[in-house]
Amino acid sequence: MAATETEYPHQDVTRAIIGGAFDVSNELGHGFSEAVNRSALALVLRQNGLSVVEEQILRVLFRNQVIGTFYGDLVVEGVVLVEVKAAAAIEAYAEAQLLNYLKAAGGGVGLLLNFGRRVEYRRRVVGDPTNSLPVLRCNGLQM
Repeated sequence: MAATETEYPHQDVTRAIIGGAFDVSNELGHGFSEAVNRSALALVLRQNGLSVVEEQILRVLFRNQVIGTFYGDLVVEGVVLVEVKAAAAIEAYAEAQLLNYLKAAGGGVGLLLNFGRRVEYRRRVVGDPTNSLPVLRCNGLQM
């Protein structure tokens, strides 16, 4: 049985991102930094008609005070947070980082992409995936 959109919210966006990652890898090869891979992926996604915000500010609130600031690599279509790595393999710290970024964004859908010798990815969800990244939408994405 095929997965439906209700089973995997924003699967059209995540599918396009993963496809874009393979396009980048096939064209650039491996060995480039996270920043180079992120920029190339953003370019591919924009050329494919998707809206992309690079280095989205994520503020961590505690008792209504900002106690930390992070930068999410990409936010695509306002609903999928993408963290880009360029390591030998996906490491546990990178998955934890993505989950923390999703928490700071109010929950939603995230993709961890690793541009190692081959492209690897993990799709993660925190909270309600149908209401993805609500904090970013409320604060207005950097466009």
